[in-house]
Amino acid sequence: LLELSMSHNRLEAEGSAALAQFLSKPNILRRLRLSHCAAHLEPLFAALLMGSPDLMQLHVSGNRVARKEGTQLVKYLQASAKLTELELA
Repeated sequence: LLELSMSHNRLEAEGSAALAQFLSKPNILRRLRLSHCAAHLEPLFAALLMGSPDLMQLHVSGNRVARKEGTQLVKYLQASAKLTELELA
């Protein structure tokens, strides 16, 4: 799977946890679109660190990025060598 688009689907806590479980395992995902999903981003950003080293585009606009999510996002950005596009608007 190279691209996953779940924008405008309500993930909330349960869906975010299930998606994080998938993302934490080694994968070749290049594009992840989660705009306007009511996603819990902290576990998703942590999962990306573990299993998605090839991610080039990440779209999470319309989701809440608070302090905990921001901290995980910074860790991911520092470790990500291939990310070229980040949408947070």
